[in-house]
Amino acid sequence: MRKISQVQLVALIGVAFIFFASTRPWATANLSATSGPALHLKFTGRQLDALPAALAALSLVLVLVIGATRTVIRRVLGAILVLAGAGVVVASVATLNPAALIDEAVADSMGSYVKDYTVHLTHWSWLSVVGGIFLMIAGFIAVFIVFPERRRTAKYDRIPDASALTDWQSLDHGIDPTASGGSALD
Repeated sequence: MRKISQVQLVALIGVAFIFFASTRPWATANLSATSGPALHLKFTGRQLDALPAALAALSLVLVLVIGATRTVIRRVLGAILVLAGAGVVVASVATLNPAALIDEAVADSMGSYVKDYTVHLTHWSWLSVVGGIFLMIAGFIAVFIVFPERRRTAKYDRIPDASALTDWQSLDHGIDPTASGGSALD
């Protein structure tokens, strides 16, 4: 398996983790309203913070483009992939203390600010963190492992002895095969 395919595989695993985790409930809020029925609200990762899913979409584009680029651009895209993975990790860890995010989400759901609720966090945000780490690993591999470009070998750079060449090879190298000394064509 080529190294670029390994980078793409690791990054695609990270993107899949992030997309899957962002659709799962990261927090539930149980409202115990005194004037009405109790409500149980579930908030997915996208509802709490859309940044991890957006960065995963960016990373998916980077993964598709990174295979078609050369060394310098590939390293730049790898650095962007590292930054996107770090952004996913930071945004996902920030939702582990989602007091302000939950307040805002409950207010959006209820139509007004309510303070009498309990919050239960799930572990799906950690899967998003793992996906971000996978993206960072893929980016580091793309940046720090040199992907050599195909170059001509010395076989094509040197001019062999004129006596060892066929007539056609002599013409290819600019040597007149009819001349006795094997002089170069002008």
